[in-house]
Amino acid sequence: MTKNLSLKERHIFNIVESDDQRPQKRDPTLYNPLLTSSRQFRLLILEPCINPGEVIRCNLISESLDSDLHYEAVSYTWGEPVNEAEIIVNFVALPVRKNLWEALRHLRATERRTLWIDAVCINQQNVPERNAQVKMMRQIYERAQKVVIWLGIQSDESSLAFNFMKFISSDRRKRSMKSEKLDGTTKYVGLQEELEAVRKLCQRPYWQRLWIVQEVVVSQEAELYCGKDHMPWDDFSVFQKCLEDGDIELDGDDRIQKSSAFNLDQYRVYNRTDYSNLIELLEPFSSSLCFEVRDKIYGLVGLARDATDFRIDYSRSLYDIFIDVMGLQDKEDCALLMACSQFIQRLLKEEVGKSAHENSHSLERLFGALGYETGIVKMISELDSEPTMFQTISTEEKLFMPLCEDWRRDIELLLQWERNGRFAKRMHVASGKLSHAVTGGMTFKEYKRLRISKSQGRDRTPMKPVPWGQLNQPISSPDLVFTPSEDKILQCFIDSRGYVGVASCGIRTSDTICQFSASDVVAILRWQEVHSCYSLVGSAVFPIRRNEADTPVLKDPNETFQFSVPTAEECVKPISLWLTAYNLQRLTQ
Repeated sequence: MTKNLSLKERHIFNIVESDDQRPQKRDPTLYNPLLTSSRQFRLLILEPCINPGEVIRCNLISESLDSDLHYEAVSYTWGEPVNEAEIIVNFVALPVRKNLWEALRHLRATERRTLWIDAVCINQQNVPERNAQVKMMRQIYERAQKVVIWLGIQSDESSLAFNFMKFISSDRRKRSMKSEKLDGTTKYVGLQEELEAVRKLCQRPYWQRLWIVQEVVVSQEAELYCGKDHMPWDDFSVFQKCLEDGDIELDGDDRIQKSSAFNLDQYRVYNRTDYSNLIELLEPFSSSLCFEVRDKIYGLVGLARDATDFRIDYSRSLYDIFIDVMGLQDKEDCALLMACSQFIQRLLKEEVGKSAHENSHSLERLFGALGYETGIVKMISELDSEPTMFQTISTEEKLFMPLCEDWRRDIELLLQWERNGRFAKRMHVASGKLSHAVTGGMTFKEYKRLRISKSQGRDRTPMKPVPWGQLNQPISSPDLVFTPSEDKILQCFIDSRGYVGVASCGIRTSDTICQFSASDVVAILRWQEVHSCYSLVGSAVFPIRRNEADTPVLKDPNETFQFSVPTAEECVKPISLWLTAYNLQRLTQ
């Protein structure tokens, strides 16, 4: 085989003559340094074979992404983090996971095949290289002549599913050429066995993997592989279009249409005409899986229009990544900043707080958030089954507070949650002197009207340099004379609306309760007359109100209880908050 290669080919493939062609001893690393300045990356040359039982042999070469290249990028799921098989790369045995080994075994043919495969082409042990290559991944998949989508080996009637989808796609094209109506008037019926095979195919682990979103969405051409069966993505897309149009009788079973595979095809079409912000991508793909929690963010950065300069660095803490993501939000949608912050922390598996650190330097960035005054603290006592404040309420005060009949129920709920440790992560005092708030901002109705105008493209005014509705940030943060209480004893209180809450931050009567749209965050603020602004005292919790429709938009499905959120009627007294990253994280964790 090697005698037919030119000197240039021998140099490229680093081939050394050997009598038995067994792996030769060489430098322990396969990876020579890549030149970031010339956008170098590696390609894997999959050597041909005649006998399927032959060892899988490959060669790694380095190329520039700016060169005229012809290669295929492989999209697959890594599988469990164990090495179960070996391939030969540059005459060195390289352990790989079983799913990749199966893919290479089925993809090799009678001619060489040039592939890009992240697990092999990136030195996964070299963090700086990994950072740079992940940053280039969108371009790598865009430049590929084809994206090879490896779904796994043949099983669960996968061949029947492929043949069925190819038949439906071909038949629809034929009807289209004959100008037949494609509006659901032609039905394919009695195909339950075939549809069940497709459903199983759409439930394969591949579709749950996070990185495939970018790999599939940006591809110029894609092809599905399952064992030896393969099919262009266009056939897969046409089949799904038939489902949408009602050409196929489903008998009420919509599991295929609700699958991740179906949603990915819809997003691939959408991405050709529009681009999303990072937060808009994170929400629909939040349930997608990855082994590295940072990839929850990094895996979608390449698709986001607002994250072109987003820093990718696997050595950074989750707290630093959290700050970067939030930095994309506060100047676009301050009214939803708290809800976004909660969502990002849940997305990062509640691990952000472990690496959070306080930085009270005067130059620390402040995040703008729009909140609403919903009440004033009126009475305070320790959280107990019979709070002492109940004994001091006058008849007039009881009449003034229309919901007093629910107090005991709320106290029982709060005590139950306290015994279960539910408050541990939510009860925090404020930290530092920089976070503060001022009266003013945008009302709920104004905010809602502006969002509708923006979404429908009616408002052509340029985005303000500060968050919507915010008052301008003071040139220098006020030097607040405020020492937060470190007392962790839970305090029960009643506010001016007659609602019972709980806090552990040394609250006082007359403290202001501030809540946020689409969020269950409650901030306790204290007015500082000298500086004409509020200081941040800490956080609090209200149990959900009886017979109230409003519930958290970003409610954790694993929670066994809900917290109260402000109603639209309460969002009429806006408050502009400026928070340090540390306090933002603590309030929303």
